[in-house]
Amino acid sequence: MQEKQNSVRGCGMAMRALAAGLILVAAPYLQAQTSTSRTILAIFAHPDDDIMIGPLLAHYAKEGVRVHLVIVTSGQQGVTPHARIPAGAQLGAVREAESRAACKAYGIEEPSLLGEQDGTLGAMKHHDEIVARLAEIIQNVKPSVIITFGPDGVTGHTDHRAVSNMVTEVFQTFPVNHPSGPIPDKLYYVAYPASLLAGNAAASLPGRVATVSDTYVTTVVESRDGLAAAARAEECYVSQHTPEMMAGLNQVMANVLKGNIYLRLALFRQDAKTNSEKDVFQGIP
Repeated sequence: MQEKQNSVRGCGMAMRALAAGLILVAAPYLQAQTSTSRTILAIFAHPDDDIMIGPLLAHYAKEGVRVHLVIVTSGQQGVTPHARIPAGAQLGAVREAESRAACKAYGIEEPSLLGEQDGTLGAMKHHDEIVARLAEIIQNVKPSVIITFGPDGVTGHTDHRAVSNMVTEVFQTFPVNHPSGPIPDKLYYVAYPASLLAGNAAASLPGRVATVSDTYVTTVVESRDGLAAAARAEECYVSQHTPEMMAGLNQVMANVLKGNIYLRLALFRQDAKTNSEKDVFQGIP
């Protein structure tokens, strides 16, 4: 009997030791989970992609939020008839300068320009290197919120789709690969509601725009106070947009979207939005 009690006692001590060890191992991760900041990190493929959420960037900058922009390529292939700049390094340098000027117009800090080759991201040749660079930026910037393209890339561009893929990959593996944190809380995709962008409204935008069913739009940020700064930022991208294109975009932002920027919450830390589910049908009426 005594031998059995000793065995049980020893087993209990072993379990407590194991639990203590697990707590020590998990401590950095648990601490990282609770570390948040009022910082937004927007990640896009080309200089000028940020115009899709320009009013939001300016709005939060006015609110005192730290806003940081990452541009993965230099846009070296974005040749336009009106700018007459040949594809290559010269155009890439011009577009990077335009991105820096736009960030000043938004009132946000200097962008991180990764300088990858425009039009190549879909091939995923530098996938691992870009993912590592994005993870390093997230570690340094410490955002609580990340915004990028959805799977459609908004315009369907293969670079946009690739950036969506890479940012999502980094976000969903970040707690495992970087347990010392802090860990971002939320990942949002840009979303243009189908109910608002139909017919003439969509035609006013520069290029094709994929819309999202209103059912899946989770977040609407009232950003009317950022419209003027966003318009000034748009004017920086002269290599890509004619004055008519700029006016069309600004008209849509102000008069169709009414200064609102629409997003879709893609991923989030469990305690950042809701309790864990116990049923796949939980929350479905």
